[in-house]
Amino acid sequence: MSLQSVVDTAVSIEINRSKLVAQSISRSGRLLTAARNWANPYRFTITPKPIWTWNTTTQTVFATLFDNDRYTEDSFYLSYTNGGPLVWMTQYRGTLDTNDNDVLDDMTVATEPTAATLALTYAGNSATNAGRYIVRKGDWIRPANHRYPYQATADQQIVSGTSSYNITINRGYIVQSAYTAAGNTLNVGDGAARFFVQVTSLPNMRFINRNLVELTGDIECIEVIL
Repeated sequence: MSLQSVVDTAVSIEINRSKLVAQSISRSGRLLTAARNWANPYRFTITPKPIWTWNTTTQTVFATLFDNDRYTEDSFYLSYTNGGPLVWMTQYRGTLDTNDNDVLDDMTVATEPTAATLALTYAGNSATNAGRYIVRKGDWIRPANHRYPYQATADQQIVSGTSSYNITINRGYIVQSAYTAAGNTLNVGDGAARFFVQVTSLPNMRFINRNLVELTGDIECIEVIL
């Protein structure tokens, strides 16, 4: 909960999800670009709130953060629990979560994902729900209990008489050891935007008279791809 507490109260969170791209210019002056759809880990720069009141809770948060240092894996949600303080960042824009529980209605993963596509099966009434959005472009989506989140790269709607759908995602599906995606439900929104990370840059603590403390810089971290 240490890093989660810092994220929940952060002044800003910079997210880098850019792909690995190589560019060169040919002798004829043409720009040549190549990209690899690899694991493409998310990278974060978190600017903590400037001043903390020093108490038992703060001491525990900071102690855990610095004990983990840069070699112990940590994790956080971009919005911790449904309706958390950062829910506006990860809000699901589709219309297929009528229970508001961050799980798509009547939708499961059909087969083990390949490349950058999630093949889904819809068991609901496609005629009644035709036109509803499974996802909107940019929505967070993650097979239940899967380690890695993704973002949809295109809108996808329910079509009357159709039960099979393909959702394109922003990076290649990352295979997780001892995990089977097929048959699982799908988390969306703040329930999907969970990250396992390792800190790469950690600031110092500065104590201020009388009982105030601050972190002297940003926290940088990168998603851990196993």
